[in-house]
Amino acid sequence: MDYINANFSTIEDFGKIDSKINELVNNREYIKLVANSKISRSADADELGTEEAKSKRVEEFYDEVQEVLSSLNEHDNDAVKDTFSSLRQKYGSLKVLDTLEAEVEDVVYQENVTKLLERAFQIQKKVEGLDPDDIQALSSIIDEIGHIEKMNTADAIQEACSELREVVENRVYEAKKKAESKLSKALEAENWLSPDFSKSEKLTSPESSIMKTAKSLVDIQALVAIPEYPESFWATDVILRPIFVRFNYHFNSQKDTNKLSKPEWLFDYMENMLNEYLPIIKLVFGEIFSGYSRFFEYEIITSLLKVVRHKLYNIVDIINREITKLEEDEPEKEKWGRVLSHLFYETIFFDQRLRNNFKYNPYARVQKSYPTERWLGLIGDVLLRTDKETKAVDNWLSFEYRLATQSFNNEIINIKNAFKIDYEYQGSEESSRGTSSLIKPSYSAYNLVKLFDGLTNHHRYLNIVKYQLKFVSRIQLNILEIYLEKLNQLHKQFDASLSQRIVNTFIPGGLTGEKKSKIDNKSRKELLESLEMLAGLHCSANFVSSNLEEWSDDLIFVQLWESLKNMNKTSFKSESTIFDSFITRYGDTLKKIRGSIHQYFRDQIKAALKQYVNSTRWDISYSPSEISPEIIPLVQILPTSLDLLKKSLPKVEYFIITDQIVTNFCFIFFYYIITNNQFSVNGVNQLNMDFNYISDQLKYNLFLVSDVSGYSNLQNKSYLKVKQSIDLLNNRTSKTSDGEHIPRLRNSADHHFDLLSDHEIRGLVRRVLD
Repeated sequence: MDYINANFSTIEDFGKIDSKINELVNNREYIKLVANSKISRSADADELGTEEAKSKRVEEFYDEVQEVLSSLNEHDNDAVKDTFSSLRQKYGSLKVLDTLEAEVEDVVYQENVTKLLERAFQIQKKVEGLDPDDIQALSSIIDEIGHIEKMNTADAIQEACSELREVVENRVYEAKKKAESKLSKALEAENWLSPDFSKSEKLTSPESSIMKTAKSLVDIQALVAIPEYPESFWATDVILRPIFVRFNYHFNSQKDTNKLSKPEWLFDYMENMLNEYLPIIKLVFGEIFSGYSRFFEYEIITSLLKVVRHKLYNIVDIINREITKLEEDEPEKEKWGRVLSHLFYETIFFDQRLRNNFKYNPYARVQKSYPTERWLGLIGDVLLRTDKETKAVDNWLSFEYRLATQSFNNEIINIKNAFKIDYEYQGSEESSRGTSSLIKPSYSAYNLVKLFDGLTNHHRYLNIVKYQLKFVSRIQLNILEIYLEKLNQLHKQFDASLSQRIVNTFIPGGLTGEKKSKIDNKSRKELLESLEMLAGLHCSANFVSSNLEEWSDDLIFVQLWESLKNMNKTSFKSESTIFDSFITRYGDTLKKIRGSIHQYFRDQIKAALKQYVNSTRWDISYSPSEISPEIIPLVQILPTSLDLLKKSLPKVEYFIITDQIVTNFCFIFFYYIITNNQFSVNGVNQLNMDFNYISDQLKYNLFLVSDVSGYSNLQNKSYLKVKQSIDLLNNRTSKTSDGEHIPRLRNSADHHFDLLSDHEIRGLVRRVLD
């Protein structure tokens, strides 16, 4: 190696190759002399039996070594190793063999390298006399250089081949210039892609000279390297030159069409060019990539995108510079931020149109089922420029965050009716919900979902996972977090004052002196507003929670979640979607709000029935002719509250709440009235009249009717228990001296008093006055 490096540093040194070969021959003779002397010394040291045997042994050894040395040019290093291995098996591990083997290997190696260098020198001479138009000869030479490179990794070989490649590439670029010039002139003569252009049979023939010239230009480029995206074929660049000229005229000049704020103009222009000219371009040149496994349309688009990409780079650089200069000028900074965001948005959608309308993927190959890579789009080219990446992305994300925050404050949190329910909401066109299961949003919740979906569209087709995840975490998840905090804050404030507000509605001062059962209008209005606020918070949390479930199934978020899990394999063992944490937390908030609604009605019923429970007598001797006046507050205020809730919630959720309300007022009837008083016959009749009055007045509000859809509280156990208790109090045969009558009592009624225990039956029987 040292010998080669010292004697061959440039191709010009190949001219001295004969003298170097003579030096190697002399080295061989020198090795023989050294071998002879070492063999003699080694033989003297061996303890061989007799002088005759010793002499014979040395002679054999000498002859075999001489044979190895005389045939060096026939061996490679592997053969040398095999030969010396055989000698060791026969004569043992002699030090002389180790030394001699190393020197022989060095000579063989140097001879091989020298021969390869001689081949390289001959190639150089061949290249110098080569016609650059002889593509086949150039290809053959390039293959030969590659073969030499593989045969030996010596620095001298690699350097020589590298220099040879430069020489060959120069000839290739000479051929390129000639072919480009020839193709360009031929196209100009045909007024190619100009207003005066008209296709002719000469042009569209598969054997046309123009097509052959373009094909040869592809072949010439392939000698150096077949281009990979974002690079393009030289032939397509020449073919599309008229479009490039027009593009530069419109978008790289002082023309009105060249506006930083209107990137959609240049995208539309390129799309129109493709739609208008791609068919004729393919008709004329569609076969130039035969044998290269490339899709013609894709290579045309790749070439067109070069000028678009360069234009986008310039726009982004200008915007970044302006934003950097305007650190303190927020209005101007925001203006440029809008320009940048609009640029990215339009670029993303142009990329998507190329995918959808032209099926474009520059990594797709004719003979492969699937592309080798996923195309990240022009937006990927712009954002992944290593020297510009951080600044452009940070500016974009900062503006998107600022814009989203402004929208969140102005259109969601701070609007006057933020948590009022939008009763006109009919659901989206894509929604499969019926009207009975439709979740009506508050105005703020609807605007939040609308903002979130709009933000998703800003990155949906970005196709760069790390930036999509940054966008989602810094912007979208952040607004979900702030909104949830606001819901919890309002609920906490509201919940603290709710119970006291309900009690104040039903204290004597809250009733008119004219009729104690008439609710004070002001207190009643305030109470209804309280429920409306609770319903608004409920609908807000419920609507967002429902959309979180839908977003979790959205393909974009499914893909992002899978990518995130692959990046952090141990961090997300319990979650199954990107929104799991928020689904849980919004669900917890929803449970708390529902709990407050239940508490609202518990307190309302308790307060409304307080006077009824405390002042009504049940041991009356007169026959009742009307309901107890103390029962009226309950049937006056509940329908209004229930009507509000009914139009606010999906039917199933409203039904669940009514089931709880029925349970609540029946609980009061059973434990505070029925099991806490003595009843005369007339008292039982009064109780029955009052209970039936409540049931009848609230039957539609509380589903105390049969419903074909299955929503009915007639089978509510607390409700049936009160009904059975009143039946028992009315039963004239219930008053006996012992408990043996209980089975007879149960058999006397169709319902068998099945919701009353024996203990409860005995207790109720004792409450019936004689």
